[in-house]
Amino acid sequence: MWSVVHMTDLLSALTYTFKQEIAGRQELEGQTLQAVKDFVNVLAKYFPGSSGVSAFLHNINRRLHQSKTKITYKEWALMLDEQEEVSPLLPEVRWVGCRGTQPHRRGYSCSLWLLFHTLTVQQAAEPDPTQSSQSVLLAMRGYITTMFGCQECGKNFQKEAVNMETEVATPEDAILWLWRTHNRVNKRLHGDLSEDPQFPKVQFPPAWLCPSCRKVQEKDSKLMWDEGQVLQFLKRHYGSANFIYDNPSLQGVDPGPHFHLQPTMARQSEPQQPHKQTSQQGLVGVHVKDLQGGLHRRRDPNFGVKVERLSGNKKSLSQAGWVFSNLDISMCVMLYVLSSALVVGLYVLFIVKRRRRRRTPLV
Repeated sequence: MWSVVHMTDLLSALTYTFKQEIAGRQELEGQTLQAVKDFVNVLAKYFPGSSGVSAFLHNINRRLHQSKTKITYKEWALMLDEQEEVSPLLPEVRWVGCRGTQPHRRGYSCSLWLLFHTLTVQQAAEPDPTQSSQSVLLAMRGYITTMFGCQECGKNFQKEAVNMETEVATPEDAILWLWRTHNRVNKRLHGDLSEDPQFPKVQFPPAWLCPSCRKVQEKDSKLMWDEGQVLQFLKRHYGSANFIYDNPSLQGVDPGPHFHLQPTMARQSEPQQPHKQTSQQGLVGVHVKDLQGGLHRRRDPNFGVKVERLSGNKKSLSQAGWVFSNLDISMCVMLYVLSSALVVGLYVLFIVKRRRRRRTPLV
């Protein structure tokens, strides 16, 4: 058995990051601006996308490093618009392997873990002596602690990463460090209210996915890992050969004209493990608010930000062309009641007049 990584989830992580998380800030300066610069820099170097994706990220990276000490919301939006015209990239957000059973579960947080695991593996596959082995992890720490919508998550990750610099000396160390950290987080959150019941947070990889990764079976709540086998597994799992391109235009070629990944209604996916990605997942659309229209952010303790989501097998009323607000519905009910009362009143008046005519004596 095997599991895959969906390129749609990785691209959706970029879209959500650029159009929701970063665009939600009134301005970027100081630590926040540096965090965005570092994050985009490792994306430009190691994101395993097509030449169009690579061009987009390199252009954004270049513009960021040419920028002044502060970038406003409008300047960021304009930067994205200009680059989209040159090298289209950002599709609508759709979670495939990262789709949760409810809008606020998994989604972006899942895709962000997926993205950073992939970046650490890509860094090891493309060694650059000019880059620190910790560059991806440092960018991750900077972004999570300053930009991620869930502030509590940022504080927790900061605690996890206290000794990171002394624990990571090579790109392979970075891969294993992030794997260990993710498993510690899963262990801490297992059974938490924020956990998706169909996607329990367990230790990864499970025995069925990588039997050789475990030295012994779980015993006395203690699990032993063969980290040499784990490393080889992670390189395969998050390597380019294991990607699934849900849209043909995403695969190693220029996507051409600007494309939108249209939301598709599908049946609920079957239960899977936290890191596990299955090729049979259905797609659920997520509409990211337009940059010029403002962002409506609702905080969630597990994930930080939620966006409007289409779920289930049926089209929503708004998709079908029917858009009713609560006020509209209230007015319809009121008109119905008034109309009914008017009909009843006219009927009563008619009956009363009719009886009076019958009682009037003939002269």
